[in-house]
Amino acid sequence: MTTFLVAHGAWSAGWAWKKMHSRLAVGDDRLFTPTYTGLGERVHLAGPSIDLETHVQDMLAVLEHEDLRDVVLIGHSYGGMVVTGVADQAAARVASLVYLDAFVPGNGQALVDLGRPDRFWHIMPGIGRFNWPISMLTWDVIVLNGYLLLNLHICGYLVYCAYRRREPSRIFYIPFVFVAIAWAISIHTVTAFLYSGLGGRPFWNSAVSCAQVVR
Repeated sequence: MTTFLVAHGAWSAGWAWKKMHSRLAVGDDRLFTPTYTGLGERVHLAGPSIDLETHVQDMLAVLEHEDLRDVVLIGHSYGGMVVTGVADQAAARVASLVYLDAFVPGNGQALVDLGRPDRFWHIMPGIGRFNWPISMLTWDVIVLNGYLLLNLHICGYLVYCAYRRREPSRIFYIPFVFVAIAWAISIHTVTAFLYSGLGGRPFWNSAVSCAQVVR
């Protein structure tokens, strides 16, 4: 018998997992999908005092009152923060820990520490530490800005020729059109690499939770 306990995402609730009951709660297996305080059907309990620790306590209460042991603890999205706290305080009841497209904090980290928006200035050439070619983000900056410059040249040249009522010279824009086509492929290639690593960069693809949650 396997017991699953799910910690849902920040903008969700236990009901979001209702379709999984028929898939995971099969035979003697059980699936628990509690809703955090202040969300979903418990939204009437919302208040400024609710934070990450509140949600950790929600999950710990389920473990205790349902007397769950050898649990497969699943954290989805923001739930990764919750299950990390739960596993830290109730390790004896947890058989395994699953991070499903979730935040994976280190010891002492808050949610905002994983994204580090304060490091945005590093992507500015000549100002920040670009960290090229190691960082995939720098490749993203290069291909996007390169594509922008190519299209500015092509469109700018054609608009200029139209304004001056002169026939555009093919040599000044046709080669750039073909370069831009190939460049567009590089954009999607870099994007594919970025998306394949979203497990380690969840902050890029997730809304910023309210300050009360991430503190």
